Amino acid sequence: MRKRNLILFVVLIVVAVGILLGVSLGLLRRQRGTPFSPLPELKIQVVYATEEGEWMRDAAARFNQEGHVLRGQRIVVELIPMDSGEALFQIRDGRIQPTAWSPASMLWVNLLNDDWRTLHGTDLIMRVGQYQATPLVLSPMVFVMWQERAEVFLKKMGEVDWKTIQQAVAAEEGWKSLGGDANWGHVKFGQADPLYSNSGLVAVVLAAYDYYDATRGLTPEQIVSSPFKSWIVPLWRSVVGTPDRTSEDLMKHMILYGPSTYDVILVYENLVASQMKNAPGRWGSELRVFYPQRNLWNDHPFCVLLADWSTADQKDAALEFQKFLLSEERQAQALRYGFRPANVDVPVINDDPENPFNRYQQQGLQVRIPRINLVEPPSAEVVHELQRLFQQQQP
Repeated sequence: MRKRNLILFVVLIVVAVGILLGVSLGLLRRQRGTPFSPLPELKIQVVYATEEGEWMRDAAARFNQEGHVLRGQRIVVELIPMDSGEALFQIRDGRIQPTAWSPASMLWVNLLNDDWRTLHGTDLIMRVGQYQATPLVLSPMVFVMWQERAEVFLKKMGEVDWKTIQQAVAAEEGWKSLGGDANWGHVKFGQADPLYSNSGLVAVVLAAYDYYDATRGLTPEQIVSSPFKSWIVPLWRSVVGTPDRTSEDLMKHMILYGPSTYDVILVYENLVASQMKNAPGRWGSELRVFYPQRNLWNDHPFCVLLADWSTADQKDAALEFQKFLLSEERQAQALRYGFRPANVDVPVINDDPENPFNRYQQQGLQVRIPRINLVEPPSAEVVHELQRLFQQQQP
């Protein structure tokens, strides 16, 4: 009898331990974000601006790995990188049907809504409410110039901004007119294509505002006026070769080919922040950063598209991914890529030695931009006129 009781006791102990182990493993898997049992997938497709690049890809991989669940379904994020302009065309024409879109700035939200309203009588992206377009990260525009060129330019022109750059590129003798080496040739300016690239679009908008000494209220009539065209055309014709499709390509080519290709370009702050370290090793010269007096925040809005090709669950799943992107951990990671966090709880300055805002202040990268005047995004009509005018100047 005692032997039977002992055997029964041992069996009960083994069963109890097995149950405890099972519960513990289940809890551990849940804590790691892995569903205890297979769940149906809820796939969402997110088209994102190429400038968001590695930060967005890392975030989506982490989100998918953690196994976020909505109403009994495991959310799976599929990413499609695409220039903001190209994405607008493809969404508008129905060639792609994503759940959400993250262009580089609100300018593209206005343009897509304008086209969508013409075609369907309603907006595709909301500016208020549950599914409103929400900024993810911030990056202003900056002029980038080689240190040696910048010293000569500043001595002659006093500051780096649209009017002084326009005067420099229009000078018949180029750098010689500015007191520089005649072998440098003409002042070579670069910007991205405003038909496809957000940075190119912002560039033409900022140049127009600077010419009119304004921060709001641009009209189509101002864009087609003869005095404005006489001023802007020499600047645009100085753009070297065929304009790069993206700001990322523009920055890459400046680093790759050096001053032989570009003396000064206009790109996102985050791109130069992430590339600053590469310039001295290739060309023996630092890059200098200058902030235009008139600027615009590229706020990379996350836009849930109110289209009938997405279910209510998919739209809500997109909001879950948006919430994840705005978490303190993901926002702090964005800082390493040169973005300013949209989450106000995440400071720009911290103790991270990899933070470019800590490393490159002497080259002109600034946490507090002293003279910035933010401009109002113009109407879709103004943007279309600027794009047409730019296109007319290209070979």
